[in-house]
Amino acid sequence: MRTIALLVALSCLACEKNKKESSEIAKQQNDEQFNTWEQKKEADFIVDAVAEHYASIRFAQLAMNKTSNPDIREVAATIELDQSQKLKKFTGYANKKGISVPNEENESAKDKLNELANQQRTEFEEKWCKDLAKRNERDIQTFESMWEKTSDGELKDLINEALPEMRTHLVKLRSCQEKLAMN
Repeated sequence: MRTIALLVALSCLACEKNKKESSEIAKQQNDEQFNTWEQKKEADFIVDAVAEHYASIRFAQLAMNKTSNPDIREVAATIELDQSQKLKKFTGYANKKGISVPNEENESAKDKLNELANQQRTEFEEKWCKDLAKRNERDIQTFESMWEKTSDGELKDLINEALPEMRTHLVKLRSCQEKLAMN
C-alpha cells in the first residue's frame, strides 16, 4: 500500500513539473548555472526575449490565418519573418553563452492567443493590433533597459540590431489601428 501511495505522489510531482512553463524551467536552470546577479539578469532577459519572439511569431501566424485585411496581413508577415530571424540570433547567443531558453511562448501569451482566436474578425483585427502594439511597446522598454544595464558588448549589439525592427513594427501596428478606427 505504501508503494502505491509513493508512486501516486511521484506521478503527481511529475505532473506538476510538466505543468511548469518552458520559460520558468529555463530560468531555474540558469539560476543554478550562473553565479553573479548580472549573469542571472542577462539570462532572464534572454529567456523572456526568446519566449516573446515565439509569441510574436504565433501572433503573426494567427493574424495571417484569421484576417483578410491586407494591411494586417502585411504587418503580420513582416513580424513573422523578422521575429523568426531574431529568434535564431537570440537562441544562437544563448547557446554560445550556455543560457537555457524556452522552446515556446509563455502561458500568458498562449492565453492571449486563445482569446484572440475566438474573436470575430472585426473584433479580432482591432484587438490584435492593440494587443500587439502594447506588447511591442513593453518589449522595446525592456530591451532599452537591458541595453543600459548590461556590460556584455555582444548582448548590446544584439539589442541594437533588434530595436529598429521593433520600432518599425510598432509604427506599422499603430498605422493599422488608425486605419481600423476610421472604418
